[in-house]
Amino acid sequence: MRQLFLAALCAIALNTFSQVKEKVSDSLLLKEFTVTSLGTQKAIQETSFPVSVLSASHHQNIQINSPADLLIQAPGVSLMRDGIWATSVSLRGLSDQRIVTLIDGNRLETSTEIDGYLSMIDVNNIEKIEVIKSGASSLYGSGALGGVLNIITKKGKYSEEAATRVRINSGLHSVNNLIETGADMLYTNQSYHLSVSGAYRSAGNTATPEGTLENSGFNDYSFGIKGGFRPFDNHELSLNLQSFNGYDIGFPGGTAFPGPATVTFPAHNRHLAALNYVMNDLSEHWKKSTLNAYYQYILRDVNVDILIPDVQSIQITPKGVHHTYGVNYSNQLVFGNHQVFTGYDFFTRKTISTREKLVTNSGGPTVLIGEKPLPDAQQSNLGIFLQDEMNLIHEKLNASIGLRGDLNYTTNDAAYDPMYKYVNGVPMDVAQRNTFDANEISTLSYG
Repeated sequence: MRQLFLAALCAIALNTFSQVKEKVSDSLLLKEFTVTSLGTQKAIQETSFPVSVLSASHHQNIQINSPADLLIQAPGVSLMRDGIWATSVSLRGLSDQRIVTLIDGNRLETSTEIDGYLSMIDVNNIEKIEVIKSGASSLYGSGALGGVLNIITKKGKYSEEAATRVRINSGLHSVNNLIETGADMLYTNQSYHLSVSGAYRSAGNTATPEGTLENSGFNDYSFGIKGGFRPFDNHELSLNLQSFNGYDIGFPGGTAFPGPATVTFPAHNRHLAALNYVMNDLSEHWKKSTLNAYYQYILRDVNVDILIPDVQSIQITPKGVHHTYGVNYSNQLVFGNHQVFTGYDFFTRKTISTREKLVTNSGGPTVLIGEKPLPDAQQSNLGIFLQDEMNLIHEKLNASIGLRGDLNYTTNDAAYDPMYKYVNGVPMDVAQRNTFDANEISTLSYG
């Protein structure tokens, strides 16, 4: 009986500690009290969605290699790693394929089995990350079944008097000999603001208690320009340019690359250009209209080396290029205790992929094969939404009702494998097989 009593007491204590820990974690996340991903600046306590906000101050005392290392502090978020540099997240058990990821409100779209899309952001330039941990389909579509990640980078603010600020930071971490340095400059006045930032990082293999983690180093550098201009009262035109370039990025191995393979990213790049126009306080009930247009380019270049001593070596080089174009327009209307958001968003993305395989046999021929694992494809989506955020009881009861319709059009080219074959540099005739037929499909969905 005494043992049962002690076991029950321990269980109660552990449960209490867990609840206290969750409350402490939630209270830390509540310090950043506004959320923009739901269409407007809103206090986090007033949202009807489960939301966490991680501000830049959360990573001042810890080393993070990507935003994923910061996101792990939010409840309901878990990491999926392909290495030190390449990490993605899942929300409440749903993978990144069920999560809409945004950078300053612009969609981050890729098609890849290798994590790394979250790593293509300068971590020192992050202002905050907003995490919506449930389906926000009326605003973001069916892709947001698991939730939404909105990574918001730093921007300037208008000031009554002209001001200039320059900031330089650098660091050295012994665990992987990481050298990082960054700088940003901001100029601001009543009419416009302009900020320029840049960063560079270089890391070697990571030291662990079990030994050195081979092929875990990485290198990257980034550059960004952000500016805002007030052409009229209550109007703002803003520009956002971002460039991130990673190279010689290693993957230590694991389930993604079993066997005697050495995998690296010779290049992993992202470029973003976005224009945003905001009109505030148009009338008593028409509070805000926003028009945003953007283009994002992502290059994913992979190198896989497989060495079988005294037999052969195989080098596989998959490469994917992703283009995303998007436009979204939204309005915020207020009627009493109702905030109504309505508008549309359109995006189209195109993926072009190739792969080469170089086989060098010991004492035998060298064979180069061009492959097409996936067809070139394009997807376009037009969504129209209407969402009503209701404050039923002040600071006690909120509700959200939304409607959305999406028209999706997807098309792909035919693909043949192998594309070509060379033996000792001599082109060979190949018997191609049709791996994908050209196809197109349109779907209409609502929710």
